This record gives sequence, structure tokens and C-alpha cells, in this order.
Amino acid sequence: MTENLSGLSEGSARATCIEEEQARQIEILIKENNELRKKVELKSIYIRSKVNQLLDMMGTLPLKTEELDDDMLVEFDPLGIISESFKKVLANLNSTNTKLHIAHKEILAIFDAADVGILHIDKNKTVLSHNNKLKELFFPEKDEGKFSNCTCSELICGNNLPAEGCSFNQIIEGKSKARLRHWTHGDSIFDVIGTPLLDNDGQVDSIVLVYHNITELKKVEEDRRENIQFIEELLKNAPVGIRVFDGESGRCLLLNHATAEIAGGDPETMWKQNFRNLESWKNSGLLKGAEAVLADGVTRILEVEMLTSFGRQPSVEYIISRFDVHKKPHLLVIGRDITAEKQLEDKSRTIEAQMLHVQKLESLGVLAGGIAHDFNNILLAILGNAELALMRLTTESPARKNLHQIEKAAQRAADLAQQMLAYSGRGHFVIEELDINAIIREMNQILEVSVSKKAAMRLNLADNLPFFQGDATQIRQIIMNLVINASDAIGDESGIINVKTGFMNCDQAYLSKIWLYDSLEAGDYIFFEISDSGCGMSHETMAKIFDPFFTTKFTGRGLGMAAVLGIVRGHRAAITLYSEPEKGSCFKVLLPATSSTSLHSDSITSMDKPTEGSGFILLVDDEEIILSLGREMLEELGYKVLTAKDGVEAVDIFTTSKEDILCVILDLTMPRLDGEQTYRELQRLDPNVQVIISSGFNEQEVSMKFVGKDLASFIQKPYKLAELSRKISDIHR
Repeated sequence: MTENLSGLSEGSARATCIEEEQARQIEILIKENNELRKKVELKSIYIRSKVNQLLDMMGTLPLKTEELDDDMLVEFDPLGIISESFKKVLANLNSTNTKLHIAHKEILAIFDAADVGILHIDKNKTVLSHNNKLKELFFPEKDEGKFSNCTCSELICGNNLPAEGCSFNQIIEGKSKARLRHWTHGDSIFDVIGTPLLDNDGQVDSIVLVYHNITELKKVEEDRRENIQFIEELLKNAPVGIRVFDGESGRCLLLNHATAEIAGGDPETMWKQNFRNLESWKNSGLLKGAEAVLADGVTRILEVEMLTSFGRQPSVEYIISRFDVHKKPHLLVIGRDITAEKQLEDKSRTIEAQMLHVQKLESLGVLAGGIAHDFNNILLAILGNAELALMRLTTESPARKNLHQIEKAAQRAADLAQQMLAYSGRGHFVIEELDINAIIREMNQILEVSVSKKAAMRLNLADNLPFFQGDATQIRQIIMNLVINASDAIGDESGIINVKTGFMNCDQAYLSKIWLYDSLEAGDYIFFEISDSGCGMSHETMAKIFDPFFTTKFTGRGLGMAAVLGIVRGHRAAITLYSEPEKGSCFKVLLPATSSTSLHSDSITSMDKPTEGSGFILLVDDEEIILSLGREMLEELGYKVLTAKDGVEAVDIFTTSKEDILCVILDLTMPRLDGEQTYRELQRLDPNVQVIISSGFNEQEVSMKFVGKDLASFIQKPYKLAELSRKISDIHR
């Protein structure tokens, strides 16, 4: 910085040189004037002496030189020649006097026109003369008559006695110049130069003092100093790195602290660097860009990742430009550390990718749930009609075998629909308080026979784990799927499958880093972790692992991991995955820990025979095939059936026949008035109305829509005759 800002002090130095030159010229003029005056005086004395000698020899009284004229010299013929000679001498003398007078006037004009104050004093410091500028500077109102016989200390310093510490005492003693810097007088600041004038014997005869008013110059210097300080502070505290290099030599001319912070080094070392020798510039392509800027002068913006000389690896955005000083090229490099921004961008891209994946899975889940719902309606018709047909056929009928095959196929289709609902997070859950260790121990035997014979199962179960709320069957499905996948990853090689459980408290920061983060709440979680030493997965495979029907095998095996994800999301849980090719994989499922009482849904597992009933039942469904089948099933159970194809029609029928209706079996999804709206209207007509909601979705999701509304019961499609009979019987016990 010193080199670049050195020009700022040139003005002050130049002003000082001008002021010294003025003083020197004035000194020369005064000295020449004194010497010329002395020469004239000597000549006049010499001529007068010679003339008086001649007159004395001639017996004539001595005359003054000015009394000599042509007439007198002619009378003395012997002296004619001498007279003529003296006439020439006098003419030369007069000419010299005239020149001296003109020179004296010129000196006085220069003396008074000088832009500095000039004071001529004798060696006793008595004022001999001064110029107009001195009067203007110090005593513009003072009477000229008061200047005579006063000393410089009385005139300038305001002292009756000379100051003992006067800086110009040394002139008289040392016969050399003296300088008094930054002398103040009132509000003004002066630089004063004192110069001695010597007599023929080389002794100090008088002194010339030159007063140069530097008040404005000092103000300019102060402003310049403040500006330099401002620029230095600006550079020092700038949030970006600023560095200047000599374009020819490549050496560093200026840098600020931010530059050192970006590089991770110290400024002292960086001052000594040459940008053309920096490996970090060469390897990152920054040197090539800098040379191009120096060549064509076009500013460039470069974003680079570099390994600095000090071992730091930042991402930096550089703005490189060229500027010329004294026709020499310089390189200005402004750097901004964007490492945090790049990390944030990477994180944002990861989150965006996760969100897109979640949205994709959500969309697929909605699609799967909708398909499963409609599929269940179709399966209800197939299973219901098959069941009715079996009930009505004799045991000897050959058609019974075909109906049993239809029933089995329909049941498999129903299981697939349940998987689709599990993937969508709408599966049929039987919620209860569970111990994860107990579930794994119960499954241990079946897990060991399900995996490859070359895969060794190892359990690492933590003690005293809290319970969690969930569906044991669904949790078993997760564990089974993950263990079978681990076995497939190990393949024909020997390997290990670890099943580990544990407890952890997860804060929001940890949960936000979980892949497929779904706004989980911070708190206590139990986890089970299934890891293997198999082939591992690439990032591409990991990104698709939960996609429906995605597989790395030759043929797909159903929804697989997609169903696992649906079950996890349905439990308000989370799943994490870590894997590297040839290093195995690790799946970790986090389940919210709880100590609340167990919750049990009214899951129908009984295979008891249906019981007969009596009374009117209102069956409401927008599917004609469901109405037809439902009527037959209910009539088979002994009930009388009223049917409505939508909610509006159901409300009309209930209004006229509510006293006779035993209960209402109400579909959830219908046009005009859906199940929820229809239920609200029925309750308005009869607060004690008994309603069984029927849907292809699970009970959890449906129950959330009817919280606090005294819903009698729920039955999930497809259902069998025995399940329907039990639901109706339960609400009338």
C-alpha cells in the first residue's frame, strides 16, 4: 500500500521545494544588490580621491565630484586629457547608477510581489525592511511608522525582549541557514527559513527571514491523511478480499485481512507472494483468467474451488480487472468466499430432491390409495358373491371348487390392495402398545430360516426400551422385508446380518437431516437397525429404492420397499439408509416412543358363523353392484334392506323411515353428499342414529374424520358376511 499511496505526499514535498527556491532567489537578489551598491560606492570614492589629488597638486581647492563640469576642465589645458578621461569615468558611473536604480526597483518589485512574507533584520534582530506580504500576514492594520527600530520579536512574536529559545540565534553563530517548521501564529501555521547575509569579511551582516503560510497546505495534508486512513480502514474491514498485483512483475502490492482469511494464511506471507508462482492459481485456472485480463483488459468473473497455499479449500468467486498507473498495468483481484453459499446450495438441492421424491411418493401414494379403494369395492363384489354362491350350493356341486378358486384369487388381490394401502400410508392398522425387542425375538426363528444359509444372523437388542404404538403385523412386515433384502445383498458369499435396537432422543436438527424427512417432532424415539455386509448400493440405486416395483433383481416382487415406506409413514415414523458399494447397507427405522395406554382398534379376525338378525337397515353406496350385493348379504342375515345410491337420497329415506331403521351402513366416498356430510345430516335428524361407515381406506384415516361424533362402528371393504353380521350385532348389544 505504501508504494501505491506514496504519490499522495509528492504535493507536500513539491510545495516545500518551491518555498525554498523562492527564498534562495530572494537571497541572491539581495546579495547582488548589496555587492553592486558597494562597487559603485568604491568607484565613487576612488574617483573623488584622484580628482582631489590633482587639484591639490595644482594648488586648487578640492572640489566635490559633482562640481566638475566642461568649462572648468577646459580652463586647465594641461589637464584636458585628464578631464576628458574623468568625463568618461563619470558617464560610466552615471550609467551604472541608473542601472543600479533600475535593478533596485526591480528587486523591490519582486520583493513586494513575492507570495511569501520576507523580513530583513540585522544581526541584532532589528527590522531593516519587509515586503507587503509580511505586512498582510501579520499586521495589516499597523502603521508603517511603527516598524522602525523595532525587533522582529516585537513585530512578529509580540515580545519586547528577544526570545531566548529563538530558532534563528544559531544563524548568527553558525553562519548557516535555519528552518523553523510548523510555527503557529494565531490560527495560521508557517514554515520559516532564515538565511544569513555576510559582509566582505565573511561575517553575518544581516538575516533574511522568509515566512511561508502552510495553513491551507496543512489542511490539505490533514484531509489527505484522513482520506488515506479512511481508505485503509475501508480495505481492512471490507467483507471481500481485495488484492493488487504488479501486472509486469507479478508481485503483490496491496492486500487486506479478508484476503488472508479466505486463503487461511497470514498477511505477512501473502505480501511476499507472486501470483504467477502460486500453485493454487495454476491448478484452479485463476492464473489463466488473470493473464487473459491483463492481455485484453476485459473484466472477468470466475468461480473456482482451490486448495490454497495454507491448506484451506474454499469456494471463491473472483472479480479480476486491470487498471494502469503511470502506464504500467496492475491487476485488481476481488474475492468473495462462497463456501457457505455453495454448501447451502448443495443442501437446498438435496432438500429439493428429497421434497420432489416425497411429492412423487405422495402422488403415487394417493394414486395407489385411490386404486386400492376402488379395487376393494370390486373385490367386495367378487368375494361377497362367491361367498353367497358357496352358501347356496350343495356340498356336492362341482361349481364349489371353482368358487373356492375365485375366493382365493380375490383374497390374494385383497392382500395386494392392502399392500397398496400400506404404501399410501392408509393401511389397515391394529394399533397397540408394542415392545420392539419382543417382536424381534418372536420372529428370530422365522428370520433365520428365511435368509441365506451363508448369512449369519446377530441380534444386539438394548435392554429396558420404552414401548411404541403401532401395528405388530405391519412392523413384522418391515423387519421381514429388510432382513430378506439384506440376505439378497449378501448373495452366495458369506456375510453377517445385524439386527440392533436402541433408544435415542432426537432434536429437530437431527431429524431434519433424515432422508425423506416428513416434519417429525423432536423427542424420544426407539429404533431398530438392520445392516448387512453385502454388495451395498450406489447413489442412483438408493435414490430409487423406495419407488414402487423398483428392483435390482431380474423380476420384481411386488411393492416391497415401497410398502415398507408406506408403513413407516403411516406410523409417523422415519427410515434412514446408509450404503456404499461393496461395503454393505444399513436401514434404520425410528419409531416415536410412548408410555401411554394401549389403543386397540376393532379389528375383525373372527371367523365365526354369521348370526341372524331382524329389522330395517339402510344401505347407502354409489356403486350399484355394492348395493345389489349388500342387499343380498343383509337379507341372507335376515334383515330388511332399504337402499340409497347417494347421501341426498339416504337423508330423504331416513327422514320418512327413521323410526323403523335399525342402523345405517354408509359409504364414505360418494357424489353430492359424501359420507361425512351425510352422517352430519342424519345426526341432525336423529342424534342417536347408529351408523357403520364402510370404506376401502383403513379405520385410522376414517376415524380421524369422525372424532367426537359418536360413530357406531367401521367396516373395511372388502368384508365377509360373518364380519358384517358381527359389526351389526355389536352395536345392538
